Amino acid sequence: MLLSCSNRRVARISMLIKKTISDSISHIIELDDKLITIMDVVLTNDLLNCKIYYSVLGNDQTKQQIIKFFKYKTKYIRHVIAHSLNLRYTPQIVFIFDNTNEKANNIYNIFSKIESEKYEKTKN
Repeated sequence: MLLSCSNRRVARISMLIKKTISDSISHIIELDDKLITIMDVVLTNDLLNCKIYYSVLGNDQTKQQIIKFFKYKTKYIRHVIAHSLNLRYTPQIVFIFDNTNEKANNIYNIFSKIESEKYEKTKN
């Protein structure tokens, strides 16, 4: 599948934004027992709006701390993006918590429980 020139540019800039944010997070916040993963960066074709999906490994209190962190540091992170990427306009960014990994883990646990119950029934 061939990408048009603008789509390749959007994909390349999305990748650069993801790398920039991933690299800078550890310098901005103390990550003692927290694991933050930038899952995806969705950039509009006009490069003016950006949705950044992230996940957090930790308890609910840790997740709430990271959600607050991104809420209050959005402008600073946008500044970091502007400084590291030389774009005409720096996109407006929105951080969105992505709990896909938690959902997948819950589904896996349900399937494992069903499989073990099925095994127990055949065993007896």
